Amino acid sequence: MTAPYIRRPWRSQPTGLAVVDPNSIFYPGVESVWNGSTPAINLLNGTVFGLSGTAPIQATPLGFGPQVSSAASYSQASLISSSPWTIAAIIQPIAAISASTDFIGSAQTVNSSTHDRSISITSTSHWAGYLYDGASKYADSGITPVVNQVYFIVVWATGSVLGVNVNGTEATIATSNSGAGYSGSFFIGTCSNASAGNFNVPLCIRANVAWDANQRNAFAAGNPWQVFTPQVRRTWIQGPQAAAAPYLPFQWWHDAGGGSMGAVLAQ
Repeated sequence: MTAPYIRRPWRSQPTGLAVVDPNSIFYPGVESVWNGSTPAINLLNGTVFGLSGTAPIQATPLGFGPQVSSAASYSQASLISSSPWTIAAIIQPIAAISASTDFIGSAQTVNSSTHDRSISITSTSHWAGYLYDGASKYADSGITPVVNQVYFIVVWATGSVLGVNVNGTEATIATSNSGAGYSGSFFIGTCSNASAGNFNVPLCIRANVAWDANQRNAFAAGNPWQVFTPQVRRTWIQGPQAAAAPYLPFQWWHDAGGGSMGAVLAQ
C-alpha cells in the first residue's frame, strides 16, 4: 500500500539553488525571486543579477543575505511597466536608518533620481511604499524601523491604490496610477539618489501583479519561503520482522517530481 502524500514546504531559507514552486501562492505574475544565499541568480528563470560594488554575504536570524547599501547593490533589467506590481522582501537594517531613503525598487540607473516605486522610509522615519504617479506618494506604515530587527515587507500598487504591509500591519493611500513606468532596472540597494544605508536581504520577490490580501499576509505574517518547491525526502519504513519475499526489511518511496513524499510497502 502507498502512504498518503505529505507536502513539506520550506520553512527556512534554502541554502542552494532552490526551485520556484509554480503552485506557490506567490507564483502568479512573478518576475524575479532572489534568495540571499545564492544572490547572483534569479531563481525563477536562471538569469543573472548584476553586482555593483561589494556586498559581502552576512548571517541574519532568517538565513544569509548580502549586505547591500547606497554603494553596493544587485540589479536586473525589469519589465517596469505601468501595470500593477508588487515588491516583497525580508530586510534587516544593520546601520543607522535615515529618513526619506529607499531600500529596494525600480530606477533608471544606479542611484538615479529618476525612480518610481520602492520599499522606502518616509520623512517621519516610518517604513513605507513609495510611488511616483506625477507626484511622490507614500503609503506610511507608521512603523519605525529598528537596527538589527528583521522585517517582512510587501509594497504593492493596483493602479488606484498604493499599499504597504510590514509584518502583517497594512496601510494604503489612493493614487492616480501604478507608477510612471520608467525604463531601467530593479535594484536591491542603490535604487534611488537617496538610497538607504547598510542592510541585509535574505529574500526578495518582484511580481507584475498586485498581490491580494492572502498573498501579502502569507509573506509578511506567514511563511515567505513557501515560494520554493517543497522538499523531497526519502522516507524509510520497516517491513515484517521475518523478511521474506515479496517483502524487504526496508523499502522506501518518494515523489521524484517534488512536493510529496511517503512510504510504500511491497506486497
